[in-house]
Amino acid sequence: MSTQIRTILFTGLLFLGLATGAQAQDKYEFASVTQWGASILQVSIEGKPLEKLPLGKEADGNADHRKLFELVSKMQDEGWEVFNSHESGYGNAAIFSFVLRRKKA
Repeated sequence: MSTQIRTILFTGLLFLGLATGAQAQDKYEFASVTQWGASILQVSIEGKPLEKLPLGKEADGNADHRKLFELVSKMQDEGWEVFNSHESGYGNAAIFSFVLRRKKA
């Protein structure tokens, strides 16, 4: 096989590989679930209105994240994947957030 034919074949395979790799990037939709102290859960899903869910008297203080974990677990059952999490404080309230993602259909 001549050098010119090998070069053409190699170049063609290289472009084919690059084209396939460019199409293989997954597209995701994102969501965040945040608990603000013991009072509210906030759900933000890409393309949907912000949803605020009051915790009422169910939460047992600022460090009670049971409802937050239940909601995140439910979202995981729906195909969401936890992408990141963060905890911080604001005054006397703990703020705990999860960022989730799932592949777009």
